[in-house]
Amino acid sequence: MIKKFCFLFCIFFIISYRIVFPQFPSSPMTVAEYNPTESVLITWAHNPTSQVNQIFILMIREIKTETKIFFLVNNISHKNWIKSMLQSNNIDSVNTDYVTIPNSRIWIRDHGPFSIIDNGNLAFVDYINYAYSPVDDSIPTRLANIWSLSSYRPGIIFDGGNFLMDNYGTLFTTKKVFTDNPQYTQSQITQIFNNYNGANRHIVLKRQHNDYWGHIDMQVKLLNDTTIIMSTCDAGLPNYDSLTANFNILSTVNAYNGYPYHIEKIPMAANSKTYINSLIVNNKVLVPVYADIRDSFALSTYQRLLPGKEIIGINCNNIIGWDGAIHCITMQIPVISITNIKNYSEPAEFKLGYNYPNPFNNSTLINYTLPFSANVRIQIFDVNGKKISTLVNSFHSSGTYNISFRPEYLPSGIYFYTMNINDQIIQTRKMSYIK
Repeated sequence: MIKKFCFLFCIFFIISYRIVFPQFPSSPMTVAEYNPTESVLITWAHNPTSQVNQIFILMIREIKTETKIFFLVNNISHKNWIKSMLQSNNIDSVNTDYVTIPNSRIWIRDHGPFSIIDNGNLAFVDYINYAYSPVDDSIPTRLANIWSLSSYRPGIIFDGGNFLMDNYGTLFTTKKVFTDNPQYTQSQITQIFNNYNGANRHIVLKRQHNDYWGHIDMQVKLLNDTTIIMSTCDAGLPNYDSLTANFNILSTVNAYNGYPYHIEKIPMAANSKTYINSLIVNNKVLVPVYADIRDSFALSTYQRLLPGKEIIGINCNNIIGWDGAIHCITMQIPVISITNIKNYSEPAEFKLGYNYPNPFNNSTLINYTLPFSANVRIQIFDVNGKKISTLVNSFHSSGTYNISFRPEYLPSGIYFYTMNINDQIIQTRKMSYIK
């Protein structure tokens, strides 16, 4: 009887434990880092080199105009040191705060919290950092305890720098996650990402030849749900084969809307210095630069792809030799709101409007709407299918646009105009021209 009672008690305890302390989030969803940011976490080591201090100063000055910064500090002495650094550089305390959590390394991206939505609330996932440190281990769990949040510990080695995910459950990593966890099969690791981060698709890329850590944030970045930027280099350089292979992989993958990703290549600076390790924080994008001839191309590419944001270059020559830059030393906490996440059941819809006026005898206006960023081509054809004109042929951000068509050299008649998205014809409409 006693044994039976003990057995029933143990079963009750296990069931109760799993209810009170669930093993997995019930329905996890990852908020992509290009969504609105609630705050940014920084672990600014007490006495890094003065050159690295300057990178932090420049970065902090820009971030605090967009969102709140939480400095994770070891003690009151560490807190006062950061305060003095800010004051000596004329940075006020607005939008800054401090949380006492012992830490030893500046790479908060790798050992910081993975934010998820869990039952409509913010929660943290706490993976084991590859560069394991007892001081930095479990920072996400300790921070969750302070902020009264749920946290989950999957028990595999995985760094935040190797994590890239959109709003629809597509996860990008390098193969490093498999080699770091040989006790698990690849399918088991992919299932772990599904259980804890809500990943329903796992795209695996090659690590760069010269990247010891094998992190994806040194080579590939999502700017939104349909646009990817990635590093490239000249043939013959050590990373050429891996970057070319990764471009080929990404070129075969469709975004959530069923269309291919728009992929833009940004050449590396000298000595394999990447421009991809950037931080998107609300209306600003902080991009590592290197006083290199390629800096201007990198910054202009960001500006073209993110026209509504301010693009700011920060010289990272004094930190890139440590295999990291701006993205590696920051970690965003997202705004948790259902409006931040696309509606999974809402289909993306392109609209090619009817031209106005129609018929017309001088010029007519054509409008078109894009639910997401894409390559757009709008062309005019005659009744025999001969191409008359290309009105639009460029990459567009989401939004509504207008283009005027003035066929001064054409005879009166019926003409057709088409909208081509990412090399696929979406819609065709008819118009009448009367001279």
